[in-house]
Amino acid sequence: MIVKIVADGTARGTKVLNEDGKPLQFITGVRFAHSAGSEPLVEVDLLLVPVTVDGVAKMFGPDRREIKRIEYVDGTVDDFS
Repeated sequence: MIVKIVADGTARGTKVLNEDGKPLQFITGVRFAHSAGSEPLVEVDLLLVPVTVDGVAKMFGPDRREIKRIEYVDGTVDDFS
């Protein structure tokens, strides 16, 4: 699903719209984050309703850089690429 977020700077004036321009229901929060040199991030909170979501999950460190691999002292590895 492609969505558009329109915000007027207030919580009540922020809308998440579907491809037809209609507001999505059950949205309880929207957060924007952007650090220099990285892609903007948007988090959308949903009221708990039955849902199926397909997407790509990425891991980020505290410095907002993407994590591709974690190697542990015992030699085991988690690979996220």
